[in-house]
Amino acid sequence: MNILRKLAMVVVPVVAMSFWAGSAGAQERCATHDGAVAQLAKKYSEKVVGRGLFKGGKTMAELFVSTSGTWTVVVTNTAGTSCIVASGENWFDIPAVPAVVGETS
Repeated sequence: MNILRKLAMVVVPVVAMSFWAGSAGAQERCATHDGAVAQLAKKYSEKVVGRGLFKGGKTMAELFVSTSGTWTVVVTNTAGTSCIVASGENWFDIPAVPAVVGETS
């Protein structure tokens, strides 16, 4: 299993709860998907490096990363509303490790 999937499986479900809870902080960090993508590109030079669907296929998580190491996790619902659920600095890629025979991903 690659690092991006591990990150999504651990981080996104936990932080996505704030997205659906509708807290004031979460509402301030939401926009249209196109708007969120444009802001991340303009303000942080971040580009999407991975995405995946939550079970049920009604919510998408995306990881945006810049060459300077900033990163942002964005969750988007079927209405096209995207919310930032996590962000940070010092992102670095780890080479994918080949699956062990008999291991399922």
